[in-house]
Amino acid sequence: MTKETELIAAGQLAPCWSDPDRTLLKVRRMAAEAADAGAVLLALPEQVLTGWNPLQAQFLEEEDGPLVGALQEIAADHRIGLLGSVQQKADPMPTNTAVMIDADGTVLTRYAKMHPFSPGGEDLHYARGAGISTFSMAGLRFGIAICYDLRFSDLFARYAEAGVDAMLVPAAWPCSRIEHWERFLRMRAEEQGYYLIGINTAAVTTPIDRYCGHSMIVDPSGTVLASADGTEQVLYATVNPAMVCSAVQHDRPTTNGR
Repeated sequence: MTKETELIAAGQLAPCWSDPDRTLLKVRRMAAEAADAGAVLLALPEQVLTGWNPLQAQFLEEEDGPLVGALQEIAADHRIGLLGSVQQKADPMPTNTAVMIDADGTVLTRYAKMHPFSPGGEDLHYARGAGISTFSMAGLRFGIAICYDLRFSDLFARYAEAGVDAMLVPAAWPCSRIEHWERFLRMRAEEQGYYLIGINTAAVTTPIDRYCGHSMIVDPSGTVLASADGTEQVLYATVNPAMVCSAVQHDRPTTNGR
């Protein structure tokens, strides 16, 4: 049976620094907009509810913590899949964890960031994730990576081997390196021959850095289907599995280029 094309949404927003309640109001508005547009899922930036801060432990959560619970409620209320990320408690150190929630509010999977941002000291406070994470929704197979993971092509090759149609990459990628962000998004999509949805933090300066968006949805050929400026907005694009199959049939390149 042929898989159908589906509309995917990327919600680029500015987290309210250390104020998840205010940020949740933004998430709810974006979820309503994306659901009304017919999107099957809405993906949000890294540490979307509090802002990315590797030094902060105030919002560390158990797996069933209140922030994840709030995202589950929004997903169920608007009948849309929702990807958010939280600081999750773990031993010996917490993890920077993306949580994928189904349209009925059920947690489908979690992905702990494999490559904490060592130049910013994240690796000193957060543990490395143990492996890849995939999920299926609306007949499509998705994978998850987070921000600095983009610099590591081997991780994205593992997802290609797992047969994903699209990758979701929430991020807090700063303005000072935004050209790298755009380059890596297109490069990883074309290398592996699948869709790549990069969802960046936007329109905010935090105590950590300044963020200016430029979220992108890229097809398996490396063509940009939708791109954002530096403002809060929702991007949309249709994922067509036939394009992924075509990329595989035409000798999708490996990470060593052979």
